[in-house]
Amino acid sequence: MLSRVANSIYWMSRYLERVENYARLLGANINLSYDLPTQTADQWTNLLDATHDLEAFSQKHKVISGSEVVHFLAFDSENPFSIINSLLYARENARTIKETLPKEVWEHLNTFYHEFNDYAQHSSGDFGALQQFFDHVKLNCHLFYGIVDGSLTRNEAYYFLNVGKFIERADKTSRFLDVGRMQDTHSLSLSTEDLLNWAAVLKSVSALNMYRQQYKKLDKAAIVNFLVKDTAFPRSIHFSMYKVHYAIGKIGSVSELNPALTKVDMLKTMIQTATPKSLQNENLTVFLSDFQTQNNVLDKLIANEYF
Repeated sequence: MLSRVANSIYWMSRYLERVENYARLLGANINLSYDLPTQTADQWTNLLDATHDLEAFSQKHKVISGSEVVHFLAFDSENPFSIINSLLYARENARTIKETLPKEVWEHLNTFYHEFNDYAQHSSGDFGALQQFFDHVKLNCHLFYGIVDGSLTRNEAYYFLNVGKFIERADKTSRFLDVGRMQDTHSLSLSTEDLLNWAAVLKSVSALNMYRQQYKKLDKAAIVNFLVKDTAFPRSIHFSMYKVHYAIGKIGSVSELNPALTKVDMLKTMIQTATPKSLQNENLTVFLSDFQTQNNVLDKLIANEYF
């Protein structure tokens, strides 16, 4: 496979996963703003901080409000990390490699982009309508990957797509945890605010029911452990790194010793050896920051090895 094609598949998948996760982040924060109206300003600030968009947002807006943050992260064409731009980038990457993808994949992605763009131009900004729209965005992302799973041959294209998908997913799950960590009151017992906050974190990654199958009550240490270390839940950081490792192994390596695969092994070890103490309070901040940094290094190693 040409490196140009592999690069386009990888980034098409990363951008689509980013679209879904930003829709999840925004939808969860809209719901939380109804439950904790007194926390609204801090809540949206924490979201921007977790996604590393606070500086860029502050350059355009003097006041942080829910409606402005939603517009900036979802519909602002001047924000390179907004949903509308991520969807545009995914579509453009797919357009250049249409011959590599099933026809249905391109057609769905093209339609998805035009529907989103049309909504962006006519959106009223009503939070109730936005919540339904973000649910629709998530369903479109699920449909994209459903078409891929049902129609794409298990070849290098498929595995590069999965590498991009799960690297992005691991990063965004860590940022969901960042949002929860920032909004936590750090009280010894789980306060009502903490209960709603951590429940929102679970809901944002569709994990609430799966979590309750393993744990009888909401507990922040258990929630963090579940989203970081669980080996079976498909949006946990550990599961995502396992899928990246598997996909890179199926692709093979260009160099004799694949540094990207070595880095994935290091990240898996980092997750597996994390103790309950290392996933609490200030230690959790350090762990998530270190993981995000090393995950970005992994992205660069993959680019050097294959693209």
